[in-house]
Amino acid sequence: MISSVRKALLAVFTVSLVLCLLMIGLYETELLISGDMQGDKIVEYYVVAFMELVTICSIPLALR
Repeated sequence: MISSVRKALLAVFTVSLVLCLLMIGLYETELLISGDMQGDKIVEYYVVAFMELVTICSIPLALR
């Protein structure tokens, strides 16, 4: 049981690290432009609403 928990935590850590490195690479190569969506209030509203829903839905999962 402990080994399965350890594998799951290692997988989450690895995916998080890879996503961070991918984002850094995309911004450094200027494939993504910093501040590109600045001032677009509708997109900002949808992103914030989505992030709140993900947070609310992940709380019960984190407590298990």
